[in-house]
Amino acid sequence: VNTKGIGIEATSHKHRDYEFFMPLTPIPCLIQNDEVCYGDVGYCYPMNINTAHGFSAKNTDVAFCIIILDYDYFNTIIEKLKTKTGPMGYFHVTHNLRNFISAFYDYFNSNYELKEDILDSLADAISYEIIRANQNANRTIEFTKRTYHKGIQTVCDYINKYYSKKITIDELAKMSGMN
Repeated sequence: VNTKGIGIEATSHKHRDYEFFMPLTPIPCLIQNDEVCYGDVGYCYPMNINTAHGFSAKNTDVAFCIIILDYDYFNTIIEKLKTKTGPMGYFHVTHNLRNFISAFYDYFNSNYELKEDILDSLADAISYEIIRANQNANRTIEFTKRTYHKGIQTVCDYINKYYSKKITIDELAKMSGMN
């Protein structure tokens, strides 16, 4: 999803499926329940099932990838791997995961006749890599009650570095990912 010039409204939803959110640009207002976190590029943020999640504020000029995996399907993959996922924390988007997602996207949007077995194989590869990457990560999502410390810190660092340069509010807002 690329919202350049369009924006995405503040919204939240909840469902039974597994959802993984991957910012392609900084996003300062991912929400889960009543808490907010800053979405960094290069990370994947699993959203808890049956928990309200989404965006706490309107975002403009942001891009992100969302993967939603059926609850029963993903649990079958977990059982095949004979592993426990436990609570999922955020993790680095691996090179393999990026490649599998790109292959799925390219194939799905190609002019080829879509074959279910190819889509299933790509979905399996994405699921396996999500589980592997999550198991290698040793962190939990750092949701903070209604704070935007990372985006604000980025802006403060920029102001401190370029205090003698003309800086606009629009420039700072875009840098922090806020409106």
